[in-house]
Amino acid sequence: MAGYDLVATSPEKNTSVMIQVKSRYQTNWDGFIINNFDSDFVVFVTLNRGYSKKRKNQESGIRDPDFYVFPIEYVKSIKNENSTWGKIPKSKMTDFEQYENRWDLITDKLSTSNT
Repeated sequence: MAGYDLVATSPEKNTSVMIQVKSRYQTNWDGFIINNFDSDFVVFVTLNRGYSKKRKNQESGIRDPDFYVFPIEYVKSIKNENSTWGKIPKSKMTDFEQYENRWDLITDKLSTSNT
């Protein structure tokens, strides 16, 4: 569906949230592209498959993926209005670490949502 990739539901509460998933291959990612904001959350996955340009004596950069669970309001607040690609630059994500593995944001919304 346009705007989201997954729907999480709570049958007990009869609620649902729409989730968009974005990913970057490189360990040294610089942001992600998003053009549709018709979701409740964006899960940004850094696949960490290595650095785009490896320097001498640098580690490979290959490690387990990282998951960041962003409320869509956060993503909208940092989007670059001048970007025709819809890029969310890492430089504007000054507090992105606080969203790492924040699956509780989704479960909390499911327990209180009226959707």
